[in-house]
Amino acid sequence: MTSRKRTTSSYTHYMEAEAGAVFPLLCPVREYEWIEWWRATLLHSLSGVAEQDCVFTSTVLEAVGPEVWTCTRYEPPQRIDYVRVGRSTVIRLELTLAPAGPGTLLTARMVVSALDDAGDAIVDEFAKDGCEGYFKPGAIMLGHYLAKGTLLPAAEALALAS
Repeated sequence: MTSRKRTTSSYTHYMEAEAGAVFPLLCPVREYEWIEWWRATLLHSLSGVAEQDCVFTSTVLEAVGPEVWTCTRYEPPQRIDYVRVGRSTVIRLELTLAPAGPGTLLTARMVVSALDDAGDAIVDEFAKDGCEGYFKPGAIMLGHYLAKGTLLPAAEALALAS
């Protein structure tokens, strides 16, 4: 039996907002408000936004390619999980929110599992920076949106993250 590569990592970021304000923005529809490059197609949702068992497609990472996402855990305002299936990887994404003083700690945990040789290469690349490299720019964009109500260009978020 062959075992493919897998990596697990997490990243925590302090948000200057209560979890009730952060949680609704962790949604395939609402992310258009604060992620400049976000593109998703909602396929199944009774409410029109994130909910248990909603399904959508998106291409978040160029190397990973198109993915089908499903919401596997929906517990407002403290946790939302997604499973993302692409041509070469399966990614489990857990997003938890916990009170921290006047704000919230947002923790992202990702388990990236390879399905083939190309997936093994994606896992190796992801393991270099882990969740921090992937989520820090997004957390900066989300924090900016929560504070100012405007979208922060991705180039500025990337510069602030480095």
